[in-house]
Amino acid sequence: MKTYRVLFILFFAMAIALHSHAQETDDNPAKDDLLEMSLEELMNINITSASNVDESLSRAPATIIIITAKEIEERGYTEFYDVLNDLPGFDLSRAFGDDNYYLYARGYRKETSDQMLFMIDGIAMNHLYSNNMNLFGMYPLSNIQQVEVVYGPASAIYGPNAFAGVINIITKKEGNSTVSMHYGDNNTLIADMNYNKKINDVNISFTGRFYDSDGYDFSNRTSALDARLFNDTTLWGPFANTGFTGYQSPINSHFLSGSMNYKGLTLGFINFLYESGYGAEWPGDKVLNAESWGFDEMTYFAKYEAKLKVPSATNPINSKTLLKYRQSGHPSNSLFLERYSGGVDASYWQTTNQSVSFFQDFSYTHDRLFSVNAGIKYDRRILQGQYNENYGPFFPSDSMVSYPFPELPNREITQHNHFMMQDYGAYAQLKLTPIEQLDIITGLRYDKNSIFGDVLNPRLGMVYEPIDGLVSKIFYGQAYLEPTARILYGGWQGSLSNVDLKPERIRTYEASVAYAKGKFSNSINAFYNQGYDVIAGAENVGERRMMGVEYAGKVYMNDPVSFIHRLRADLYVSYINSEENRDDGEGWNPTGNMAPIKIKAIITANFTKDLSLSLQNRWIDEIETVESNPIDKIDAYFVTDAFLAYNNIGVEGLSVGVKVYNVFDTEYFHPGYRDASAGENFVFDANGQLDEFASGSQGWYNSRLPQPLRTFMLNVRLTF
Repeated sequence: MKTYRVLFILFFAMAIALHSHAQETDDNPAKDDLLEMSLEELMNINITSASNVDESLSRAPATIIIITAKEIEERGYTEFYDVLNDLPGFDLSRAFGDDNYYLYARGYRKETSDQMLFMIDGIAMNHLYSNNMNLFGMYPLSNIQQVEVVYGPASAIYGPNAFAGVINIITKKEGNSTVSMHYGDNNTLIADMNYNKKINDVNISFTGRFYDSDGYDFSNRTSALDARLFNDTTLWGPFANTGFTGYQSPINSHFLSGSMNYKGLTLGFINFLYESGYGAEWPGDKVLNAESWGFDEMTYFAKYEAKLKVPSATNPINSKTLLKYRQSGHPSNSLFLERYSGGVDASYWQTTNQSVSFFQDFSYTHDRLFSVNAGIKYDRRILQGQYNENYGPFFPSDSMVSYPFPELPNREITQHNHFMMQDYGAYAQLKLTPIEQLDIITGLRYDKNSIFGDVLNPRLGMVYEPIDGLVSKIFYGQAYLEPTARILYGGWQGSLSNVDLKPERIRTYEASVAYAKGKFSNSINAFYNQGYDVIAGAENVGERRMMGVEYAGKVYMNDPVSFIHRLRADLYVSYINSEENRDDGEGWNPTGNMAPIKIKAIITANFTKDLSLSLQNRWIDEIETVESNPIDKIDAYFVTDAFLAYNNIGVEGLSVGVKVYNVFDTEYFHPGYRDASAGENFVFDANGQLDEFASGSQGWYNSRLPQPLRTFMLNVRLTF
């Protein structure tokens, strides 16, 4: 029924789009400006994420990569994971389960909290309870103007949790609208819509995405995911007749957002719900993966941007004001079916969290000599302590009675199970330009948290451009990562919390050189990071250090050969060495779960103006796993994705494409989550049932996660 509803919405939207397209083609021509830019011009496009102020990409005090809407379209990306998977510096581990995927940034391994700040137009969207970037799983690609990825600590500007960098989605607010549909294997249907309309001085934008899928079937890809485990009635007797047995992990989600802008004032909302089975995250003798875990979010915001004229000032002061209210949590129907000590039970889990935040930022540029930006922040959060958990009865696994599921927990905010956290922050950054080719940047931020106390984070940098197109940068920064509500107060048996946790701290030293001229650009950067008070599980366990080098090369060519109209190639090569010292007397050891070398090459060829082929190639080096994982290494692998598209079919703006993931049907794996200690020591008796006396999982998290074999997706898009 959900599929038919999504199809109806999609085709209704397409009908409106076609009608609008027929009437407005002359007034709203398709724009391809970014594609026509030279590489020098692209280096100087304006970005906002490095310093929370408009500045050119080349002179921003950070290592930054921009992904444009055109690149997303030409590469046939269907979800935000595709964008991240082709970027340097990231190791991704994906179970297609409740967290969707883990992202490790520049060698810093995540356990229960993401280390990057995820924003939409400068509005932070990390989950209030877990600080995870769960929105990635359902974010609509149709409303993206560009993605700005800032590598390295950014707490000097943004305060807590901009620990390893910032991912900021800049949305489309005017111009073309887009409706798209993606349909493929596993009954996957994605409807993605973005509508923009300008009426006099009012800009209206609305975006929606609906995602419905049976999910990938990874049964039998490892012994821990053997189909017999999920159907074994001696293991799961009480659930045998409930519909939860058998390997199944469906995904259902939606995203809706809207905004209205009038002369600098923007009012808007962001709402999403992500519900998924548990994929390949858990071994089949511990957890049934067919139940659903969810994340939900409701954000309302008001922004006001203005230019303030000051007497005797050379230029006006730019002012940005943001007020937002959030509700962020886990819906009551988040269900967990587990087996331990010879019995099974079911439990529903729920959290409700709220926040009110106020930001005021100013920026001023005095001709060429200097510019300054500064701001203040107040954030008040009501965060849940322990999960609300309603457990059903504990049944012996050989009991065949129908299972009486518990009631759903309520979503009320109760005083005894919630606590208040307040953050106050203020920052200032000064950019001096003593000569035209040189920028010197210095900044400092002060934050005061009602639980963790005072924190100071400095930023120092220098950008030097001796000749046009050649830019060198050197900078130093600090950042910190707050312990989440989940690990401060949200523990339960087997995953304890710790109210005495201290924030993680990090320092980074980075230097880079980039050169762009004509058809080619090259850049190389090296960094050294030091992490302190590292949080692992629910403990501050010691230090980490990460050293790395990243290379990025780009080529833009028109008519390189007779049968190619335009060619673009992007090459990313990264090397990382990540170690940790857990204060256990064993000294420095590899952090684990990160590939030392990653090579990513994306090639897009336009054979005609409308026919294009894009190949995304990734070679990932052998991965040494964490110490608790019985499987010591994950094999190296090479994977290619392809997207063949034809644009302007019959109607200008109508495109059809075929996306092929894993073209060569490569079997490959990612490291398991957290301790990944389950192992794969599974033995079955003559009846096909698990021999528990000889085998079974050693822990709760699978040691390796199989990734999809070759899959196909049909994409239809209309831009109007």
